[in-house]
Amino acid sequence: MKLHNLPKDLLFNIGKHLDVLYLYNLCQTNKRLYEKLYGNEDIWYYKTHEQFSTSFDDDEYFTIENFGTNKKIFFFLFRLHKLKEIFSASNLRCQDKKRIKSLDFTKFYFIGWVSISYSNFKNIPRDIYLLSYLQQLLLVGDGIKHIPREICFLKNLKVLDLSNNHITIIPKEIGLLQNLEELNLHNNLIENIPEELCQLEKLQQLFLAENRISHIPREIGNLINLRILILFSNNLLNLPIEINKLKKLRHFNVEYNNISNLHEINLFQTEYNKYSLN
Repeated sequence: MKLHNLPKDLLFNIGKHLDVLYLYNLCQTNKRLYEKLYGNEDIWYYKTHEQFSTSFDDDEYFTIENFGTNKKIFFFLFRLHKLKEIFSASNLRCQDKKRIKSLDFTKFYFIGWVSISYSNFKNIPRDIYLLSYLQQLLLVGDGIKHIPREICFLKNLKVLDLSNNHITIIPKEIGLLQNLEELNLHNNLIENIPEELCQLEKLQQLFLAENRISHIPREIGNLINLRILILFSNNLLNLPIEINKLKKLRHFNVEYNNISNLHEINLFQTEYNKYSLN
């Protein structure tokens, strides 16, 4: 008898004990088997509760159930578990991994801040977006070269510090972090500031010193709540006059550039503001 013709209860007993990857590969070449086995919601309900549900209180699991089908819930929790393993890996040389490792599965999902610095972390996991309650993410001096687009799903993020890395590009999706108040990309290899960054209306502190930036977009004037703007040691030749719109700016540093139009910037008229120029 072909596997897809087996009784439903027998297929269930087979599926619930199979490794996820093996189960997926087994069903790829047979549409009916895919529907009856891989698409069997009872199997995913069993796997979810067998592996994960004991870590959640009733009200917390209710939050998880809102993600949809049992299969979607399982893979959400599966990826979350892998993410926790990455952030608490033994090769990370930092104190915060101990804190993360000590958290139970549930508390990790609701974590508010992560700080892994000078630990050769190298890559930001794409599944970082699973930590939807995250408010502060500090990955300093970790050799990171790339900011994944998925970071834009961290809707509650207020502080993002990726200073002292090897990042070359700020993704346009950064403009979707509408609650971001502090962005620190000091000492990277960045050449351009995307216009989308200037959509961060709540941004108060922006650190972009010691990069390779040669141009600041005119849209910088949209950052109406900006109080600190640090741009020293870049390749700037001029500043957009729209910087004059930044009425809340209190600390502005553009030292060690070759800016030719400082006379067009009238921010420097207020006594209690601190400005460091060429």
